[in-house]
Amino acid sequence: MSQLLIITGMHRSGTSLITSILQQSGLPIGEQLLPAAEGNPRGFFEDQAFMLLHEAMLHVRGVTHLVNRGFAPMPNDAETAQASALISERSTQPLWGWKDPRTALFLDFWNGLLPDAGYLFIYRNPLDVLLSLMRRNEPYMAGLLEGLEAWYAYNLRLLTFTAAHPERCILCSVGGVLTSSKRLRDLLADRTGIQLAFTEEASSALYRPDELRQAPATLADIAELAAIHPEAVALYRELEQRADIAEARNPAWHDRYALPATPATAALRRARLITLCAKLDPATTERFFARGDHDINTLQHHVRAAYAHASRMEQEAQRAQAALREAALYTQSLEAALARIEAVPPVEQSL
Repeated sequence: MSQLLIITGMHRSGTSLITSILQQSGLPIGEQLLPAAEGNPRGFFEDQAFMLLHEAMLHVRGVTHLVNRGFAPMPNDAETAQASALISERSTQPLWGWKDPRTALFLDFWNGLLPDAGYLFIYRNPLDVLLSLMRRNEPYMAGLLEGLEAWYAYNLRLLTFTAAHPERCILCSVGGVLTSSKRLRDLLADRTGIQLAFTEEASSALYRPDELRQAPATLADIAELAAIHPEAVALYRELEQRADIAEARNPAWHDRYALPATPATAALRRARLITLCAKLDPATTERFFARGDHDINTLQHHVRAAYAHASRMEQEAQRAQAALREAALYTQSLEAALARIEAVPPVEQSL
C-alpha cells in the first residue's frame, strides 16, 4: 500500500515553502505543477489536477477560494468520480502527496476516499496572512474582512479535522517548522510512517525571509484585531496551544487583555481593519487600495465599452430586422403577382 501525505492550510500561510522543502527531501508531489507567478516567484508546488478540481467544485457552488465559515460542500457523484480517478492515477507510487490550500475546504470528502492518508496542516497568524493577501492584490477581498473571515474558515477546518483524527494529522506553524525542521521529520515518521531525509540546512537554503514577512504587531494591535474579529484571535491562540510545532515568535499573541466590544456594523469593522493594516504596513495598504481603484476604473471602462458594443449590436439587429421586414414584404408582393398570373386562364392556340 502506498503512503500518502496531504499538505494544506490557508492561502499565504507558507504551504508552498514547506512543500518545496518536502519535495526536495524526497516527497513526490505531482508532475504537472502550477507554474510560478508574481505571488509565488519560486512556484506554488501544487498538483494542477487537484487544484483545478477544487476550483471547479468552488465555482459550481458560486463561491471563490475566500469562503466564509458557513461553506459546507456536498460533493456530487461526478466530482467523486473525478477525485477517484486522480487517486487511481497516482496510487501506484509507493510514496506520493499533494499540496493545495483549497484541500482544507474538502477534508471530509478526501478522508472518505483516502481513510489512511496522513495530513500536514500549516498555519500562520491572521495578520501576516491578511497582509500577504494584500501584497498579492487578492481580488476577492476589497474590504479586507473577506480575507480575515476566510482565514478563520480554513483554520477552523484544520483544527476540527485534527481533533477528529489526531493519529494521522500534524499541525504546525510555518515559523515553527522553519526553526525546527528535524521535529517535523520525526513527527512525519512517527505519525504517518513517512521517512524523509530533510535537514535544517536544506530548509534554510530554500527560505527567504522577505517572502515570509512578519508584521510588527503589538499587544494593542492584536487587541484591536480581536475587537474586529474576536473569533480569529481566539482560534489562533487555540492553534498555538494544540500545535505539534507552535509559532511562539511574537508573545503579544499570547498575552491577556480586556476585550473591547465588537463593533456592531460590518462597515465599522472594515474601517478599523483598514486602519490597523495601514498602521502595520502603510506601503502595502496604499498599494492595495490604489490597485483596487485602478482595477475598478479599468472594469468601469470595460463595462462602458461593453454597453457601447451592445448598443451598436442592438442598432445592427434593428437594421437587420427592418431589412427582414422589407424582404418579407417583397416576398409577399412576388407571391401576390404569381397568384395573379396563375389566375389568368391560358390562351388556347388556334390550329
